[in-house]
Amino acid sequence: MPLDAICLRAVLHELRPQLIGARIDKVQQPARDQIVLLLRGNLRLLLNAGANQPRIQLTNILRDNPAQPPMFCMLLRKHLVGARVLSIEQPDLERMVILTLQCTDEFGEISQKQLVLECMGRRSNLVLLDAQGRIVECLRRVDADLSATRQLLPGLFYHLPTPLDKLSLLSQEDDSLALAQRGGDAEQAVDKWVLDHYTGISPLIAREFAFRAGHETDVRFGALNDTQRGALVQEFSDTANAVKAPLPGTITSIEVAVGQEVKAGDTVVVLEAMKMQNNIEAEKDGKVTAICVKPGQAVLEEDALVVIE
Repeated sequence: MPLDAICLRAVLHELRPQLIGARIDKVQQPARDQIVLLLRGNLRLLLNAGANQPRIQLTNILRDNPAQPPMFCMLLRKHLVGARVLSIEQPDLERMVILTLQCTDEFGEISQKQLVLECMGRRSNLVLLDAQGRIVECLRRVDADLSATRQLLPGLFYHLPTPLDKLSLLSQEDDSLALAQRGGDAEQAVDKWVLDHYTGISPLIAREFAFRAGHETDVRFGALNDTQRGALVQEFSDTANAVKAPLPGTITSIEVAVGQEVKAGDTVVVLEAMKMQNNIEAEKDGKVTAICVKPGQAVLEEDALVVIE
């Protein structure tokens, strides 16, 4: 299954505690579309920019490397060996990963570079950026003949892909839920409607939304009763409705338990950031249905902490 933005967000949530602060010891390119970063602590991070299964993951598989490393691999070795991972981010609900790295050049100067993995099917790519956001090199160069709107060439400033005209459950939660309450036309399939109106959702997850609401993957809006329409809205709410980390930091304590009733303003977790203890409060009344973090875990902005329904 292609990795959609929601699943990618969950993968990054699991990867951050293991990767942030780790140093890159080696860079390998076992296949044309694959880069493996060997990190201190015996971790192997696979960045796959292939059209069929673009993804980021930790792996234990030892892959054979070519006798002569490709030029892209040699360039990454020059810039990234010895670098430390500062952050791993996903822009909104895009199928993209941005690794921010602290690097030291041949003159001993410390700077930041970014390695951007675009997991977008046949347009997947891996791009290295300098401290100013200019492209140093990319796995696949995209010139004006390939794309009239977005070129990826060394020396150009990197720009994120133009967002689709769809709603994001992450950054447009209220609008997303309002649209889900209105629903679609009676003859419209629920899963197709979800794909047409919401970004970051794969056909598989869209069918799951439809099944949980109407107990069939190909159910149409006309076949849903009021209770089932409410269930569809609740599925969107469950996906979007999580307390988010307001700033990067480390979880020092968890003040609630699964099943506990909370009120808006109650402290749910304590986050250490900028050498200060910050109480993260519930945004609404409800019941804690999931705790997504544990004490000592590093979190970034917009990471889910506690789910409240």
